[in-house]
Amino acid sequence: MIPFGAMIFAVACAPEAPALTARATHDHVLVESSVPVERAALLGPDGATLVSRRLPAPLTTLRLDWRAPGPGRYTARVWADGDSYDTIVDVAEASRPFTLTLEAPVGQGALSLGDTPPAPVVLIDGAPTQVALTLTARDAGDARLSLGGHQEARALLPGERLVLLSALDGPAELVASLGEVSQKLQLTTQSVPLDTLRAQLSVGAPRFPAEVNGAPELARPAGRVTLPSAWWRAVQRAFGLGCDRATAACPGRIRRSRSPTTAPRP
Repeated sequence: MIPFGAMIFAVACAPEAPALTARATHDHVLVESSVPVERAALLGPDGATLVSRRLPAPLTTLRLDWRAPGPGRYTARVWADGDSYDTIVDVAEASRPFTLTLEAPVGQGALSLGDTPPAPVVLIDGAPTQVALTLTARDAGDARLSLGGHQEARALLPGERLVLLSALDGPAELVASLGEVSQKLQLTTQSVPLDTLRAQLSVGAPRFPAEVNGAPELARPAGRVTLPSAWWRAVQRAFGLGCDRATAACPGRIRRSRSPTTAPRP
């Protein structure tokens, strides 16, 4: 029999459930927790696991990429300190069978496009800027991209992409479709003088590590980067891993020059 005092102590020391929120978009669920979590999963209305992710280090904010099979009530489950906690994710409608991203200008970093029009595309001194639209198929079907007077179309398999490059010089309608499902957005532009942009340029609070678009890389601990250890460099040198066969250059290997030898005279 457990003493009464021990029972009170055990109940008093039970961990408090963390505050959890989960927000669903067309291509992912963003989970935020008041305590760091080691693992997370998304469960369907029937309790089956749809997506599961184990983190390299505990985080309080994480993204789970998914495509909701259909409208319904889903569950986001996280694990922290050996316990699991749930929160409900309500989905009103099924996700589209494709995802859409925009680079404006090309090389700036891809911005995921949902149902809300993005911020205006900046035109420096009114000059056209090169943009890239990328449609990634989740289902097989005939894909089409249209922006202004430019179009691209072809049949895609799941995971394949359709890319449209276009010079944007003013507002334009964006149309993306796969099979019978389509998406329309109005892209707007804003002309800004180059001198104004130079005056506004500044370095703010750095985020490290970060994605290509400057957003925090949620899968890695903030303020930390992992470099190869000494033992791994030793293994590379010993087995020639990462060596350039043409130059015989290897990571961490110092090439020594040799003095030419003279053959002995007979």
